[in-house]
Amino acid sequence: MLATACAQTGIPIVTGHLVDSVTTQRNLEMLAHEVTTFIVVSGFYSLSEFFWGYLFNILEIKLASRLKKKLFENLIWRDMHFHDTLQTGDTVVMLDSDIQHVKPICTTIYSNLGRNIVQLICSVALLLKISPQLTICLLFLLIPNSLVTVVFNSVSKKISDRLHKLSHKTASFVAESFMNIKLVKTFCAEIKQIRTYENQLHQLDRNHTNHAVAWSFQIALIGLVSNLSLMVILRVGLGLIEANRMTVGELSTFVLYTVTIGMGVKDLSTNFGVVIKAMPECKRLLGFIQTQENTLKKGKEIGHIDHILFKDVCFKYGEERSRRAIDGLTLEIKKGETVALVGSNGSGKSSFVSLIQSFYSIQSGLIAINDLNIEELDEISLRKQISIVPQESPMFSGTIEQNITYGVDSYTQEELQEVARIAKLDFLHNKANFPAGFATEIGERGAQLSGGQRQRIALARALLKKCSLIVLDEAFSALDAATEAELISTVASFCQEKNIIQLVISHRKHEIQQCKRILVLDHGKLIAEGTFQELEEKGYL
Repeated sequence: MLATACAQTGIPIVTGHLVDSVTTQRNLEMLAHEVTTFIVVSGFYSLSEFFWGYLFNILEIKLASRLKKKLFENLIWRDMHFHDTLQTGDTVVMLDSDIQHVKPICTTIYSNLGRNIVQLICSVALLLKISPQLTICLLFLLIPNSLVTVVFNSVSKKISDRLHKLSHKTASFVAESFMNIKLVKTFCAEIKQIRTYENQLHQLDRNHTNHAVAWSFQIALIGLVSNLSLMVILRVGLGLIEANRMTVGELSTFVLYTVTIGMGVKDLSTNFGVVIKAMPECKRLLGFIQTQENTLKKGKEIGHIDHILFKDVCFKYGEERSRRAIDGLTLEIKKGETVALVGSNGSGKSSFVSLIQSFYSIQSGLIAINDLNIEELDEISLRKQISIVPQESPMFSGTIEQNITYGVDSYTQEELQEVARIAKLDFLHNKANFPAGFATEIGERGAQLSGGQRQRIALARALLKKCSLIVLDEAFSALDAATEAELISTVASFCQEKNIIQLVISHRKHEIQQCKRILVLDHGKLIAEGTFQELEEKGYL
């Protein structure tokens, strides 16, 4: 930065000496020396301008990448209370637009401010020394700079197009991650998401680096063309001087410093405007980054779930809500049981499942897993024992195999084929629609799949996890009656064979008929319990 400022400030002085050697001393040897000096200083300026632009752009890229990674880690480790209040769009904007506004302030803007201030101080001092009365203004050399800009714009357009596509892909991944945050946490895949995002940032960094090289060459050539254009203007000015219409030194040096001051004042104004405009984004990002990142509870690890106990549990979402989602709930579920949870919308079924996964802390009562208070358990080890097949069946962009094995540390192809058989993924044999089988890309959020196909893939994912509790939350609502009946029977047999707790949540009677125990919830309370026949006779179903 200092080298660029000093070189830029020194050019008018060398130019003045060059003109004096022609007009005053008329010494050809001195003229050749001054021309050589001018070329050396101009070359030094262009070189320092290139390295200044390149280094600060690389610094800006690295800083933005680190800010994004730090913010992404901070957000993905936050608890569900935080994500319930945060809009997914706000998350994407923070990771993309806000950081794009902030990153120039931390590097390029401040370097520009420093360079402009140095140039202004030196130029004003030299102007006062040369001639305070001289007021001649010279037109800025815009045409050569414009030509250079047009040429490099065509070169950088292709790079910018690639950057746009990569940025869009990264933004889509971020949106998916937080839209499916419950799936990420249920399968303990926070680290997987962070690593995937970091790899995408590395790709962006490489393309940003190429863009930085092109931009650095552009500003270097603009500086060189501008300075060489001054030679042409001075040559025209020599004719005016020979006509005794103006003096040589005053024309050359003063005008160049006037241009320097004008450009410096313009840059200062622009840079200060950028700083002021981006201050809200700076405060917002720093507020998130400086707060605690990892909210996971550390505690006793469990290798399986044999017993679930809710004892007089009360829970509500946020202190501002008056009605409790769970109100004095007491129930017990034992290993190997097949239990159905039924009730109208808002009865507390989804809240029950969220509490089992320790997404929220209760206001009163006790939740115990294997006779241990859930607050004392390690959240990662607890969630590794729970698989959920939700009605919406969230999917990530990628292949069918990647979605089935999501959150699974290790698996064999035999295990993959087995869960695919149980989940009836026979549609994969249709080579017309799924030519690559398990390697078939399913599009963003599984857009290329039907609702039933997504639900069966979600079931295969849950079975592959090797858990001790499977939750089927309206898991077969998008399937036809025959396929649904077959899957209900197959999954029940699988859970019985593996001695897995099966928790079925459904509004449809035929899905809960095979459950040995049925729990009826209403406004967060357990109002009835029994077999299907008992509850139907009493009018609860």
